[in-house]
Amino acid sequence: MGYIDVCTPPIKRDRRESHKRSLEVFVGIWKNHGAVSLTEALSDGLAWGEVSSFPRAVKLEDDEVCVVSVVRFPDKSSRERAMGAVMSDPRAKASDMHVIDGKRVIFAAFVPFVDELAFQLALAFGKKGSGATGIPSSSSFFASSRRASP
Repeated sequence: MGYIDVCTPPIKRDRRESHKRSLEVFVGIWKNHGAVSLTEALSDGLAWGEVSSFPRAVKLEDDEVCVVSVVRFPDKSSRERAMGAVMSDPRAKASDMHVIDGKRVIFAAFVPFVDELAFQLALAFGKKGSGATGIPSSSSFFASSRRASP
């Protein structure tokens, strides 16, 4: 069913275009090293929760927006290989990703529990199981996250 990395960096509002240019480089780097896709979204109307919230978690400042970045991989082992390769890739070292304050970024990895996109693809391509394609069937959506990767 894949593997997903999520991070939530705060970035300065006036650095959004610089961040976007750097991200255009990083999309290629991630894909070169095994990522299936990368999606970034900017916050729009985040509320400050009384106990917890995205703004509180990243200590969002008035001149910042919160970003949610999602990188999809075919499986956990692909993600593990990609992490080391991306961090040592010369293109990553030369990028302008200093717009992110790494001390306030939340990083997390997830195993998809329900994946509507994969389900739609499985239906569209008539797949009944994950097999060699990595596309799950609807019956695999609630399978244990501990099962072996394809």
